[in-house]
Amino acid sequence: MNCVMGHSMGGGAAFLAAQFDPSIKTIATLAAAETNPSAIQAAASLSIPSLIIAGGNDCVTPPPANQVPMYDSLQSSCKTYVSINGGSHCQMADNNFLCSIGEATCTPQPTITRAEQHVVISNYLIPWLKYELKSDCASGAQFDSLITTDTSIVFQKHACFAILLHLLRATQLSMLEYFQILSKTICLFRMTKMKRVRS
Repeated sequence: MNCVMGHSMGGGAAFLAAQFDPSIKTIATLAAAETNPSAIQAAASLSIPSLIIAGGNDCVTPPPANQVPMYDSLQSSCKTYVSINGGSHCQMADNNFLCSIGEATCTPQPTITRAEQHVVISNYLIPWLKYELKSDCASGAQFDSLITTDTSIVFQKHACFAILLHLLRATQLSMLEYFQILSKTICLFRMTKMKRVRS
């Protein structure tokens, strides 16, 4: 399994890369920007697992015009949108003078620090990647548990069962891909069963 990732225009370019390269199996973006050609239109052709992270106070690539339409356009039944409350565009990455100048000219300004924003990103990106790329059930459970209780974010999430079942029926899978998908299906079944027992 592999993943294409990017921040800002790199996030928009990640959608374009995934559209034109069928070997890309997952996508994760940070404050993705609309591009020319359109990342939003590219997203409409993708049905791979996707994690879209946005800053709630991003005034450079405002989520309603960038990340939200990308998320909505995705055809994947295994997609998650995470908006970091008070998070900004430039704080998705290390300090960059030019990005900071651009962000200083618009509102709203961030209400959390860069370090706080990086903690939130790591809390979601790392377990999501471990689950998607390594079929690590514990990381998938950690991601699902945190996302429902964390007050530092708002989110939208679609369950992954449909895409996994579709992929299991495909005939062009290598044995490794087949077993990775089967492992994820078992993980999802166990996590769903645990949630029912707790309720």
